[in-house]
Amino acid sequence: MESKNITTFDGKNLYFWYNLAEKPSDTLLLVHGFGEYSERYKSLFERLNRENISTFAFDLRGHGKSEGIRSYVSRFEDYIADLTIIADLVKEISQQDKITLLGHSMGGLIASTYTSRYQNNIKTLILSSPFFGLSMEVPLIKRLAGNIASALLPSFSMPAGIKGEYCTHDESIAKSYDTDPMINKYATARWFTEIIRAQKDIEEIASKIEIPVAILSAGDDKLVSLEAEKRFYEHLSSKEKIHRIFEGFYHEIFNEVKKEEAISELISWLKKH
Repeated sequence: MESKNITTFDGKNLYFWYNLAEKPSDTLLLVHGFGEYSERYKSLFERLNRENISTFAFDLRGHGKSEGIRSYVSRFEDYIADLTIIADLVKEISQQDKITLLGHSMGGLIASTYTSRYQNNIKTLILSSPFFGLSMEVPLIKRLAGNIASALLPSFSMPAGIKGEYCTHDESIAKSYDTDPMINKYATARWFTEIIRAQKDIEEIASKIEIPVAILSAGDDKLVSLEAEKRFYEHLSSKEKIHRIFEGFYHEIFNEVKKEEAISELISWLKKH
């Protein structure tokens, strides 16, 4: 495993790491979800490395070992700018013109937005429980309060309300999620309004994507909207696309009790592309 800090356009350091396969058949870059960090995917990466897939990851700004206010972003575009820097670095290290992009949850929203603009850099896009909408509607009063706080106190934070038991049926992983100090349990007002703004364009974003896309969804997701994922899929311009729903799975499909089903589907798609 190799790791280093990458400097962003505004001077922040992002934690970046990778494992090169001995005889790589593919190059995969992961964009993780809200509140978590990339090293939670080490076991998945080890499995992919055994399949001759080189794996790359980084911690989003305000997450994990990267700098920035926890779970805060002044503009959603900052995530895209960071991913642009990282994707170019991955292409340089791997010496590949195109890479595979895997986005989980919020990382799926970021990866999709990036792909809609720079799909010449991407071989295939894979989305794991992408955060295109919440599973439950946010009350109007809470949205209004969030908008006001975003304008006046953008870094004001409140509990995100995410528990390990909402993420997986695996009790040990669920407990680890709740007790892991590296996982941030709060969301900031500006982050909330920027994410909502980005989600409003998701169907237009989908219509611009023409490369192969695989959406791997949790059938019983307690956090993100499965219906929003279905609408995204329907609007994709890709000639080659799949939407695989894992019935009974919670949000973190690669951490579920039956995770082998999701991992096998991921590897199968990678081998075809």
